[in-house]
Amino acid sequence: MTYVEEVFLIIFPQGNKDLTEGEKAALIVDNFNVPTIGEELALKCLCDIAVRTHFIDPVEGERVVRHSLELITELLPLDVNHEYHVAEASAVLYMFEEGKTYEEVTNAFKRRSY
Repeated sequence: MTYVEEVFLIIFPQGNKDLTEGEKAALIVDNFNVPTIGEELALKCLCDIAVRTHFIDPVEGERVVRHSLELITELLPLDVNHEYHVAEASAVLYMFEEGKTYEEVTNAFKRRSY
């Protein structure tokens, strides 16, 4: 199960198997709620949306990816004026895949050592 699918089922417990992953991603960012999802899973999901999710409609895909990158700023400690990029979302996913904890990931961004 992808992070997108996992978070989709948390936000929408009834699920909907007919939706594409891109459609689920759009619903997630439009109904995003960190307390419901949890910080670590929320960050993983947003990064997964920005890096790995495929969208049928490129305009909608760009909107969803931009929104996910904006939401990441609420979870990672960077300068308010910093604009996240897909490469940074990819770095976050890589750190989690390497076994880093949420705290280690956020500390790396505080030190800018990612």
